[in-house]
Amino acid sequence: MLQKIRWFFLLAAIVLLVIVAFQNSTPVELALLTYRGTHSLTLMLLATTASGFLLGALATLWHQRGRRKRKDARQRAGKAAKAEKRRQKAEEKAATAAAPGPSGGGSGQGDTHPLL
Repeated sequence: MLQKIRWFFLLAAIVLLVIVAFQNSTPVELALLTYRGTHSLTLMLLATTASGFLLGALATLWHQRGRRKRKDARQRAGKAAKAEKRRQKAEEKAATAAAPGPSGGGSGQGDTHPLL
């Protein structure tokens, strides 16, 4: 539902922009660094709006890319930490199994000499 509302507002903004742009079709002088020229205000409004949209989209993509990299790094670190904990538990379990029991001798089988 929210996605439909978002699309509605986007389309409404585009229609409003086109209406405003075509209502202002007077010639305007453009001076950019060494370039000088006369263009319609419609063209200028559409060009600046399109360039602003593209810059905003690129900035958003760049920001999301950085967030995705940080998220992936956190996930890898979490997986590595879990693997380390499992390894430590396995080592502790193996050390506990290999340690002598309370009777003072290993597993209890074959610890004593039959003649003693």
